[in-house]
Amino acid sequence: MSSNQVITSKVLRTVTKGGKPLALGAATKTSQWTRPDSVAEDIIPGFQKAVEADKQRLPEGTAKLIARLVVVLCSKYNHESFTEYWIR
Repeated sequence: MSSNQVITSKVLRTVTKGGKPLALGAATKTSQWTRPDSVAEDIIPGFQKAVEADKQRLPEGTAKLIARLVVVLCSKYNHESFTEYWIR
């Protein structure tokens, strides 16, 4: 378990994954930092794209994915990597 726990988040979209609805959101406060809602909103399009492209199955009963951290791996291609927090 990560030491950077999600305290609050903002759910911004719902997608279908594996035939089931899945809420997507972004952390707005963790045990280590706080970010404004506007930044959380900016994260969601890339996070949705990553979630939809990921072929791995989510743990049974997952109803919500919260993006906790975004890391830009390559600014030339704007490639982002997300860490997420599952909520059942």
